[in-house]
Parts: sequence; structure tokens; C-alpha cells
Amino acid sequence: MAESALKRAVFTDRHVVIALLVAPILAIASWYAVGWLAGDLAESEVAESGQAYPLLERSGCRYEGGECRVSNGDFILTLTVGTMDNEGAIYIQSALPLESLLMGLRSSGDSPPLAAQRQTTNTRDWVFLAPGPIASDDALRIVAVARGAAYFGEVSLTFTEQRQY
Repeated sequence: MAESALKRAVFTDRHVVIALLVAPILAIASWYAVGWLAGDLAESEVAESGQAYPLLERSGCRYEGGECRVSNGDFILTLTVGTMDNEGAIYIQSALPLESLLMGLRSSGDSPPLAAQRQTTNTRDWVFLAPGPIASDDALRIVAVARGAAYFGEVSLTFTEQRQY
């Protein structure tokens, strides 16, 4: 009996009732306020000519499967594994036309990067022929130039592993 009287007393107190009504409204308002204050800008910054921007490795690069994407804003490179003339090759497809594309393996040490070759006259499709075998525990270093801006990054080659069934 005392318990129900206590419940009745709590829910009839005007302070408790007002708090129960206002708390969800404040929670929703604060959610949007934090998103507005600390969130991403509505318009992304445009890459400036002569500047360098890092490439971010997407989740597909960490798993076997043959495809990896790296990006920075609207600049996206899709890397896929293949062969050309019985050599290991990585095919690169760019969302933007590229002026040049340099690539190298981390295991190559201080040797200079190699220029990737265009597959066709299209400046969005490129191929990188590795100087040696492509090992899945190595990393690929990339420098791409598009619209005068340089994009650079290092990508794990785990995605080059072939699935065994």
C-alpha cells in the first residue's frame, strides 16, 4: 500500500511531471545542436591546385577480395587485382581524370616510384605492373595528381589475397 502511495505522490508532483515532459525535448534538441556545431560542413572544400591531400583507405582494403578503394572527398581511386602478361598487376580506376599516377611498394625501400600506365586514352583507367611479385603483407604507396592537386597514401595489399575454397 505504501508503495502505490509513493508512486502516486511522485507522479503527481508537478516538478517530476514537467521534467518527464521536457527531458526528451532537450535530448533531441541537444542531439541536433551538437551535430550542427561539430558536424561536417554542408559543402566540402575544393582541392586547391599545388596542395597535397592524404588518401584514406576504405574498409575493403583490409580484407581479401580483390578490390580496394581509397578516397579524399570526391577523389576516389578503385584498385583491383589482376594479371597482365603473366605478371601481377593492379588496375586503377579514378573518379576524376588523372594527370599522372606514381606507385611503389613499401618493400622496395628507397627506390623511386614507378609511373603507372594508362590503359587507354581515357585518363581515368590506369594499370600498375609491379617490378616483382605482389605480396599481401606489403603496402602500396600512391601519389596521384588530378586538377593540379596531389593525393598521396599508403594502402595495405591484404585485398590482393585470393580466396581459397
